[in-house]
Amino acid sequence: MLKGAINRMLGRQEVTKPFNVTANVDAKMQTALIVWDKLFTESTTNIASIIASEAARLATIDMQITIAGGKRAEAIQSILDMNRDRLRSKLELGCAYGGMILKPSIGGIDFIPATRYIPTSFDSNGNIDGVIFIDQLTKNNKYYTRLEYHRFEIINNERVYIITNKAFKSDNKATLGFEISLDKVDKWCNLVAEVPVTGIERPLFGYFRMPNANNIDIDSPLGVSIYSKAVESIKDFDMWYSKWKREGKLSDKYLFVDEQSMMKPGATGANKAVAENPIPELIKGLRFGNNANKCIEEFTPNIRVEDFKLALQTQLDLISVQCGFSAGYFSFDSKSGVVTATQIQSEDQRTNSTCTDIQQNYKLAIEGLIYAMEIMQSLYELTPDEDLDISYYLRDLYVNADEDRKRAFELAEKKYIPKWKYLVDYEGYSEEDAKKLVAEAEGTKTVTE
Repeated sequence: MLKGAINRMLGRQEVTKPFNVTANVDAKMQTALIVWDKLFTESTTNIASIIASEAARLATIDMQITIAGGKRAEAIQSILDMNRDRLRSKLELGCAYGGMILKPSIGGIDFIPATRYIPTSFDSNGNIDGVIFIDQLTKNNKYYTRLEYHRFEIINNERVYIITNKAFKSDNKATLGFEISLDKVDKWCNLVAEVPVTGIERPLFGYFRMPNANNIDIDSPLGVSIYSKAVESIKDFDMWYSKWKREGKLSDKYLFVDEQSMMKPGATGANKAVAENPIPELIKGLRFGNNANKCIEEFTPNIRVEDFKLALQTQLDLISVQCGFSAGYFSFDSKSGVVTATQIQSEDQRTNSTCTDIQQNYKLAIEGLIYAMEIMQSLYELTPDEDLDISYYLRDLYVNADEDRKRAFELAEKKYIPKWKYLVDYEGYSEEDAKKLVAEAEGTKTVTE
């Protein structure tokens, strides 16, 4: 199955050959990427996608990006606001595949998982600064591929950023086939074959990399999946879950009835036949003589519910730790499957540490995206050049908001702090409105601190 998946994908050499460059990712990493992809999309229990989703959720809780300034700030802010939900949901792919690139498009953002690009070079900090993006579509049983190559080159002693587009047509998804002009495909007809950009210091994209150590290729600056250390454990968890489901299916109660009592009335000799079974999922034939004292026997298998739940939870605790979550953060519910903790507890240091690191790396990727969006605004003369005032809000995962709210309410009830302050800090009221509400509730004209 794994070999078949590899054969259906464009290989590193196939993608880099048209540009006469070498992929900066080895075969082990590409094979691992295929494994992570299969777990994310095909896991029986969806545990891999649940883990990636939960990490993305925690890292983006209450995330806000505010850009102040003039027309350019408004334009970029509008694009970010339109993609607010995707900034969270697409981070799941980055967590699952170990990395993701955020690239501006005309009026939008492309979220490109590691399965859709091949790195060719890195800067001194391990960030991608040369990459080939892969865009494929199918039409009339033909495969069309566009390769978009970004890199820096020195031209006339000047560092120039170059974007090159090439299109290909093939009968096989795993090969490029032969090159065609971009205008042969409607989706790509307005693209320029090559664009040089001068005067920029960073690539025109933001690169998100998972913060955990690369256990596939220790020399590679690429990130690895959040569950890269839990691949075998996830397979074992799926196996135990499949066994539990199978035992559940075999646990129906059966009634064994003597075959002679099920014969059609009046049937003799070769015409003897078993009558139509009124309850086929319950009644099974029993030859007379197995128990001469009974013509009907009942059998109810015992299902080992608690044994399986213990085995599944033990495996799930191991997976949690291997993925950077606290043991017990994920639990197995026999009705709902895998469920997560209802909130982050301040003592869950492992969970908080993992998701805070993801949060910070994602912030760096978004900073790169915004820089690229600024350059795009200038290149296409969409808005006037101006300085942007960018601010980020990321929730401190070590702070338990529910506990703080509860404590503040108790302090207000005991009059250690004014009640209006609680309404301002935790209920969203303005100071003026909060004081009026407290005064009305207490039957006073004014509220003193």
